[in-house]
Amino acid sequence: LMDAAEEFVDFEVDLLRRRLQGVVEETTRCNTWCKLKQSLGLTIIGLLLICISPCLMWKNEGRHVKELRRIDFCKNKAVVIDNSDVPTDEHTG
Repeated sequence: LMDAAEEFVDFEVDLLRRRLQGVVEETTRCNTWCKLKQSLGLTIIGLLLICISPCLMWKNEGRHVKELRRIDFCKNKAVVIDNSDVPTDEHTG
Protein backbone atom coordinates (compact mmCIF):
# COMPACT_ATOMS: atom_id res chain seq x y z
CA LEU A 1 0.00 0.00 0.00
CA MET A 2 2.90 2.36 0.68
CA ASP A 3 4.33 1.82 -2.82
CA ALA A 4 1.08 2.92 -4.45
CA ALA A 5 1.00 6.08 -2.31
CA GLU A 6 4.61 6.91 -3.19
CA GLU A 7 3.88 6.40 -6.91
CA PHE A 8 0.88 8.69 -6.61
CA VAL A 9 2.97 11.37 -4.90
CA ASP A 10 5.67 11.05 -7.59
CA PHE A 11 3.00 11.38 -10.27
CA GLU A 12 1.60 14.53 -8.62
CA VAL A 13 5.08 16.04 -8.34
CA ASP A 14 5.77 15.34 -12.03
CA LEU A 15 2.42 16.83 -12.98
CA LEU A 16 3.14 19.98 -10.96
CA ARG A 17 6.59 20.33 -12.56
CA ARG A 18 5.10 20.13 -16.03
CA ARG A 19 2.48 22.73 -15.19
CA LEU A 20 5.06 25.10 -13.71
CA GLN A 21 7.48 24.71 -16.59
CA GLY A 22 4.84 25.02 -19.26
CA VAL A 23 7.07 23.20 -21.72
CA VAL A 24 5.31 21.55 -24.61
CA GLU A 25 7.46 19.40 -26.80
CA GLU A 26 6.27 18.90 -30.34
CA THR A 27 8.07 17.34 -33.24
CA THR A 28 7.26 18.47 -36.75
CA ARG A 29 8.73 17.37 -40.01
CA CYS A 30 9.73 19.84 -42.66
CA ASN A 31 11.29 18.98 -46.00
CA THR A 32 13.40 21.22 -48.20
CA TRP A 33 10.45 23.00 -49.84
CA CYS A 34 8.94 23.70 -46.44
CA LYS A 35 12.17 25.26 -45.23
CA LEU A 36 12.42 27.36 -48.41
CA LYS A 37 8.90 28.69 -47.83
CA GLN A 38 9.78 29.56 -44.25
CA SER A 39 12.92 31.41 -45.28
CA LEU A 40 11.30 33.19 -48.24
CA GLY A 41 10.19 36.19 -46.14
CA LEU A 42 13.65 36.80 -44.72
CA THR A 43 15.18 36.34 -48.15
CA ILE A 44 12.91 39.03 -49.60
CA ILE A 45 13.79 41.40 -46.74
CA GLY A 46 17.51 40.77 -47.34
CA LEU A 47 17.19 41.46 -51.06
CA LEU A 48 15.30 44.69 -50.37
CA LEU A 49 18.04 45.81 -48.01
CA ILE A 50 20.70 45.02 -50.60
CA CYS A 51 18.81 47.05 -53.22
CA ILE A 52 17.96 49.99 -50.95
CA SER A 53 21.35 50.41 -49.24
CA PRO A 54 23.14 51.97 -52.29
CA CYS A 55 20.33 54.54 -52.59
CA LEU A 56 20.66 55.43 -48.92
CA MET A 57 24.44 55.69 -49.25
CA TRP A 58 24.06 57.95 -52.31
CA LYS A 59 21.68 60.22 -50.40
CA ASN A 60 24.01 60.38 -47.41
CA GLU A 61 27.00 61.26 -49.59
CA GLY A 62 24.97 63.95 -51.35
CA ARG A 63 24.03 65.44 -47.99
CA HIS A 64 27.68 65.40 -46.98
CA VAL A 65 28.75 67.22 -50.17
CA LYS A 66 26.06 69.88 -49.62
CA GLU A 67 27.31 70.45 -46.09
CA LEU A 68 30.91 70.76 -47.31
CA ARG A 69 29.85 73.31 -49.94
CA ARG A 70 27.95 75.28 -47.31
CA ILE A 71 30.93 75.26 -44.94
CA ASP A 72 33.28 76.33 -47.76
CA PHE A 73 30.92 79.15 -48.78
CA CYS A 74 30.63 80.40 -45.19
CA LYS A 75 34.39 80.19 -44.71
CA ASN A 76 35.09 82.27 -47.83
CA LYS A 77 32.39 84.88 -47.17
CA ALA A 78 33.05 85.33 -43.45
CA VAL A 79 33.73 88.81 -42.10
CA VAL A 80 36.22 89.33 -39.29
CA ILE A 81 35.05 91.60 -36.47
CA ASP A 82 37.89 93.08 -34.43
CA ASN A 83 36.28 93.53 -31.02
CA SER A 84 32.76 92.20 -30.79
CA ASP A 85 32.30 93.27 -27.14
CA VAL A 86 32.43 96.99 -28.00
CA PRO A 87 29.93 98.10 -30.69
CA THR A 88 31.12 100.50 -33.36
CA ASP A 89 29.68 103.99 -33.82
CA GLU A 90 27.66 103.02 -36.86
CA HIS A 91 25.75 100.38 -34.84
CA THR A 92 25.02 102.63 -31.85
CA GLY A 93 22.31 105.11 -32.69
